[in-house]
Amino acid sequence: MNLIKWIVVSVISVAFFQPASAALLKEKDDYTILVYMIGSDMESDFHMASDDIQEMMDAGSSSNVNVVLQTGGAKKWANPSISHKVNQRWKVEHQKLAPLENIGKTNMDSPGSVTDFITWGVKTYPAKKYVLIFWGHGLGSVDGYGGDENFGNKKMKISELQSGIKKAYEHTKQKFDLIGFDNCKMAGIETAYALRDYGKYMLASVDYTNQNGWDYKYALQSVQDDPSINPKELGREIAAGYIQQSKENGETEDLQQSLIQLNRVKDAVDALDRLSLSMNRALKEPDGKRLLHYARLAAEDYADESDMVDLADLSSLIGQQIGAEKEAKEVVKSVKKAVIMNIKSPEHPRGSGMSVYYPARDNQKRFAEKSKIYNLLDFSGRYQTFIKDYSHSAFNFDL
Repeated sequence: MNLIKWIVVSVISVAFFQPASAALLKEKDDYTILVYMIGSDMESDFHMASDDIQEMMDAGSSSNVNVVLQTGGAKKWANPSISHKVNQRWKVEHQKLAPLENIGKTNMDSPGSVTDFITWGVKTYPAKKYVLIFWGHGLGSVDGYGGDENFGNKKMKISELQSGIKKAYEHTKQKFDLIGFDNCKMAGIETAYALRDYGKYMLASVDYTNQNGWDYKYALQSVQDDPSINPKELGREIAAGYIQQSKENGETEDLQQSLIQLNRVKDAVDALDRLSLSMNRALKEPDGKRLLHYARLAAEDYADESDMVDLADLSSLIGQQIGAEKEAKEVVKSVKKAVIMNIKSPEHPRGSGMSVYYPARDNQKRFAEKSKIYNLLDFSGRYQTFIKDYSHSAFNFDL
């Protein structure tokens, strides 16, 4: 081979093969943290999302930790870089948002939007561990999560959220090491069960979350200080940061956070399914509904508009009322195994860290409507039957 031909072949070989070789040699980053932020009226009225974004920028990404954010769903943003006209994706750097792409004005309350963000984020930022955070309104196991102001503020049902994450998993085959909800009332067993195949741990609150939300500077700094931190310990760190920041802001209530091991949730659902067999039988007895209703009203309550109640406390009370103590104890036992961290709110001292939907008061029309949504969940069929029959039967007694 003459000298000129050898040089040409060498140059072509280097140009063609070097990028592929470099890509093969590059190790995955330690963490990619994906934040799906539906600004909602919390941003347009109170700039709460922008405040949390500033906390993220106070820490930012690092050489081996990616912090990636999607914004949308608010009519206006306090952060001048963020548009209310289109949804946007950002790399969160130290004290700045690095724009990645505008993706048009799409409904962030749709499962397709969740699928697209997760699929893009996982493929664009490969890592050893992944965290997925949902920022927006949380309304419990029936009314769901979200609140895109630009598309009617309708929220995403848990079945829809599950569908969005499931389709992303089908594209990426990637499970999340930690799935977090920085919002209210999402530590329900229905939500945890819906996510059981797509994550290791779930961090959420059974009741309200204070206006300050999670302390993102503290959370992200915890990862950067120790990129090898395991997701269970990271969940504990995020919770500790939230509690400390709330106290610094003078908040003494709504301090709860639950860390749930998702592969243990099925046992709790199976136990509830067995208890539901006795509950369905009791509901057909002349005095059954009164006894069940009494247990509901006496249990640790996170109701308001969400109709959520503490699962373990409710089960114990139901077991006492209808003579199903053995089945109730199995529910309590399985909940304790699944909830590996339970920071209790002072106003809910009997809280187990995991809630369940169970209507409480006297709005039968609303209960009937909610039971239709509840029946769409991937959940215990016997408990869904109980909710349907309980919601449609008349309250003909006084307590």
